Amino acid sequence: MAAPAGDRRNGHAARRAREAPANRRTPTRVAAFALLCAASLGLAAGYAWWSAARRASFVQDVSLPPIGSLAGIDPPTATAPSDSEGARTADTTQPPATPEGGAASPPRDARLPEDRSGGAVSSSRESDPDPGTEVAAAQRGRDSPAPAAANPAAEADADDAQPKPAATGKMTGAAGSTAGVDSDDPHAGRVLLLRHTGLDESFGVASVERLDEAGGGRRATPLRCDRVDFAGERGVCLTTDRFYTTHAIMVFDGAFEPLHRLPLHGVPSRVRLAPDGRLAAVTVFVSGHSYLDEGFSTETSIVDTYSGERRIANLEELQVYRDAAPFRAVDFNFWGVTFAADGDRFYATLGTGGTTYLVEGRVSTRRADVVAEGVECPSLSPDQSRLVFKKRLPLAAGLGWRLHVMHLGSRAVTPLAELRSVDDQAEWLDDSTVLYAIPDPSAPTPMVTDVWQVPADGGGAPELLLEGASSPAVLR
Repeated sequence: MAAPAGDRRNGHAARRAREAPANRRTPTRVAAFALLCAASLGLAAGYAWWSAARRASFVQDVSLPPIGSLAGIDPPTATAPSDSEGARTADTTQPPATPEGGAASPPRDARLPEDRSGGAVSSSRESDPDPGTEVAAAQRGRDSPAPAAANPAAEADADDAQPKPAATGKMTGAAGSTAGVDSDDPHAGRVLLLRHTGLDESFGVASVERLDEAGGGRRATPLRCDRVDFAGERGVCLTTDRFYTTHAIMVFDGAFEPLHRLPLHGVPSRVRLAPDGRLAAVTVFVSGHSYLDEGFSTETSIVDTYSGERRIANLEELQVYRDAAPFRAVDFNFWGVTFAADGDRFYATLGTGGTTYLVEGRVSTRRADVVAEGVECPSLSPDQSRLVFKKRLPLAAGLGWRLHVMHLGSRAVTPLAELRSVDDQAEWLDDSTVLYAIPDPSAPTPMVTDVWQVPADGGGAPELLLEGASSPAVLR
């Protein structure tokens, strides 16, 4: 039965009365929302201006000259081999190229390491090509072995070592100039692929540099990487997309052409290739940003650089043994892999229960055995006889890492002459010299790092090798 007309009119009036306050509030809400949007845009514009002004205050508006292929590296100048070179000869299989050098910047004196330690530094073709057809990596020659003398008692004296005088720097200039290199330098002619950390437009770019005066200076590849390595005929660049905050593994060849791209599930930390370049080990932080962080978590995978597939998705899949008995814990973390010459055997760090272990494993068997304790980020020497690694110790400025060398035959451990904290996976320049990156204390940001060298026998002194560089990979 229909309601009387009077009741309907009264109902409409009551509804309009209830809606009137809401209608009056709508313009107020729109105005408040518009004001909030305007304030947000203003803050964003202000931050962008402040960031640009701050960046312009210390970033140079210059960039490195480019290089398009490893085949474009200038061949070393012919000189008589030094005693340390032995019978090694330069690789002349690659065609000469026209230098692509840039203006050289004046040399800068090496900074002397003080008797203190800095804080721990946390410092991106789908077919399987024939490896024989790829562009060969430059400088495959390897120095004759010169094993360091073992010192079984040196481990106990690590904390008592005294600082040594530093020698002068080798390579200088954010633009990669090469000044002050001795003509009789046993390392002259060595070629390195590295990450450029100079404060200029090439920051973060994978770059190539040869360690002699005729090398044409540092030159930039087309790749921008957080970490980079190269071996055989393959390279790996760990990349970060800053806009989407995503990370990836990029496999490339000697012409810096991307071959494969795989997603990463964390912040890039370490990358190391097998000597033949077929396998790569990649470590990321799933949580945390430093190996000193409480509760950090890592993921380390083994990638086939020719197929573009993960051979081992996570080293936590390995069967681990300690004293011939199965060893397992829920907090296992692996990082810092280094491969042996056969490309299958490897060493890595295993962290569990607040302790780090050196493990030796094989990709083919997916098994690893505990070898020693207190070892992080090992790196195997070219002659396969020693490992350089970092060891966590209380240093002058607090907890940090000291570089040591372990002789695999005797297990004797020797602390190196670098007394500052080194949070890096060291690289071997040759069988007698170790490379590593540490922050430049004179730079306005710890993202600027330099590559230093130190003798592998525990003697000598740290020496500046490359300014504005990190993640050095020696092309052998």
